[in-house]
Amino acid sequence: MKYRIICLALAMAFNNAAAQQPTVEIKSARYDQRREDTAAMLVLDRATLAANGDRSLSEALRRLPGVTVTEGNGRGVEIRMRGLGRGYTQLLLNGVPAPAGFALDALAPELIERIEVIRNASAEHGAQSVAGTINIILRKNSGREQQEFRLGWERINGADSPSIAGQRTGKAPGWSYSVGANLVRSGRPEDRTVRDTVGAAHGAITGARTSLVHESNVGDALNLTPRIDWTPDNGDSINVQNFINLFRRRIEFAGDDTVLAGAAGDFSQAASLLRTRSLLWRSDWSWQHALADGKLELKLSGTHNPRSSAFDFTGANAAGPAIVRHVSSDIRETGLTHQGKYARQLAGGHSLVLGWDGATVRRRQTRDELERDGSGAIRSTTGESYHGTIRRLAGFVQDEWAFNAEVLSLGLRWETLRTGAGGSNSAALTEQDSRVLSPVLQWLHKLPSGSQWRLGASRTYKAPIMLDLIPRRYTIDNNNSPTTPDLRGNPQLRPELAWGLDAVYDHPLGKDATLSASLFARRIDDVVLQRVGLEAGRWVAVNGNHGHADVYGFALEAQLALTPALRMRSNLALNRSRTSSVPGPHNRPDSQIPLSANLSLDYRRQGLTLGGDFNFQAGGDSRASANRLATASHERKLDLRAAWQLHPGRTLRLTLANLLRQDRINVERYEDADGWRQTRTDAGTHTLLRLVYEANF
Repeated sequence: MKYRIICLALAMAFNNAAAQQPTVEIKSARYDQRREDTAAMLVLDRATLAANGDRSLSEALRRLPGVTVTEGNGRGVEIRMRGLGRGYTQLLLNGVPAPAGFALDALAPELIERIEVIRNASAEHGAQSVAGTINIILRKNSGREQQEFRLGWERINGADSPSIAGQRTGKAPGWSYSVGANLVRSGRPEDRTVRDTVGAAHGAITGARTSLVHESNVGDALNLTPRIDWTPDNGDSINVQNFINLFRRRIEFAGDDTVLAGAAGDFSQAASLLRTRSLLWRSDWSWQHALADGKLELKLSGTHNPRSSAFDFTGANAAGPAIVRHVSSDIRETGLTHQGKYARQLAGGHSLVLGWDGATVRRRQTRDELERDGSGAIRSTTGESYHGTIRRLAGFVQDEWAFNAEVLSLGLRWETLRTGAGGSNSAALTEQDSRVLSPVLQWLHKLPSGSQWRLGASRTYKAPIMLDLIPRRYTIDNNNSPTTPDLRGNPQLRPELAWGLDAVYDHPLGKDATLSASLFARRIDDVVLQRVGLEAGRWVAVNGNHGHADVYGFALEAQLALTPALRMRSNLALNRSRTSSVPGPHNRPDSQIPLSANLSLDYRRQGLTLGGDFNFQAGGDSRASANRLATASHERKLDLRAAWQLHPGRTLRLTLANLLRQDRINVERYEDADGWRQTRTDAGTHTLLRLVYEANF
């Protein structure tokens, strides 16, 4: 009921605002950022995001070459470039590194102006981009008064997820504003079957157990993106952009074990309830000042991200409850980012940019645990506190030289990183200092036919995140094993350093039609791999720096107009890698996705748009260490969508997603001299139905 009341109120507000003010739209020549920028870049603009009717950024990014999305099996949504996982892709929000607590799917597409997917490094944008950079630009003022309204509903596996969004822009002499809001509920129940098998060293099975798992995951999020642009009489430009995310989540878990052979697990029945609340507030202030010989730009960004959680676990056997555990956690994370840039046009076609970029992030975390036995008697109580700090400071200079049909960009970035982490169970604060000198070379060659060559070479790095540094242990409540170990941070982690090469060829075929091919290679030193071992009778996984890795691959892309009404987009990406400290075969770092492909068709005629997307992601084997082997199934997804323009400014959209309903299968296997253990997880998937009504005034 509360969602219906909110939807009705917002709808009336936006419709009343629309009736008060007529609008006039003035269109200017479009700047093709993909063709004109020296860096190899893909751009998802506002029009493309709106045309596909996506509810989340992961749905929109999934269609791009070399970009893949992994989700499910108890994990969140993870966006990958080059098939590489968490931390290898730099995520920016308005050109500034996104806060650690930021989830890409926290932003609805209707709150975004455009998304820039940058394949190679940039001295200006930062060197923490081993796989590439995704830069999310929030909605800006349109230069006219405008209102938008969007009402959505989706259903999957019996769960309903309503959403409502609105955007309003206005202006007055010397200033303008925009306010975007998005309220959404997400609920996707998941059923999994977990098969745990144990064998002796000679291969015979000594134990087998099957668990039926049901997980209910419901989240509510409110996003606000207020923005003010002020232009004083002196010609300066001052912008204030805020992003506020209020979020709560409730995850209920229930699992029943059936023993087929050998010994039983810790508990035959397990149930848990996790409740989380969080606030993410990001405020970006920027000032641009025109000088006689160039332009000066200053940015200041602050982030405040408190979050809390309460976790209750009950483990039971045939005789009744055997253990009841309550864990409460509180996290306070704040960050400050400061940037400055001076740009100037020099003689001979040179464009010089120099500046600095610095940030400080502090995190404090407390954890209290109370454990009781089946009768209610207290077995143990623990209280722990942790703290960590990451400080970063960089200076950069970049010279872009345009001559004839060539554009050459030379950049140099020096960056220093200091990390520190400790806690109540640590003897002292552990600190690490790292320095990275990152040269960047980019070359663009324009052919008379309109085709373009791009070449790039760069030095990049991946810094450890706070969660991996703080030495807190995240325990497995039921059936701790080498395939389901506890996790513990490592304050000794060092950044991974990488040298990279990129080559891109673009060939235009007419208006909005192109063929593109790209190659890449990376050598990553001090690559972070996970090692599993026994500590005080429990299996624990800890990340550490181990040798180097070679990563390489290519991507193909085609955008074609098959008929005046029918368009096709397709792409293929192949990724390969190997790590020096892990014996082959399948010694891929971070379970790299080896192959992805997409095919999209769109048909537009007389106010009707029909479209479909087929997405494929290869799975296969990957080896994290000599003892551990992971296997993931191939993923195939088919989505169909339709949009009807009811009348100008009013659109109704229908989407059917995941029509193939292919199960996700993941296998973890551990082998040593004493035997082997294998955990296989089969997760069912379901078709999603979505209806969206959009109105633009």
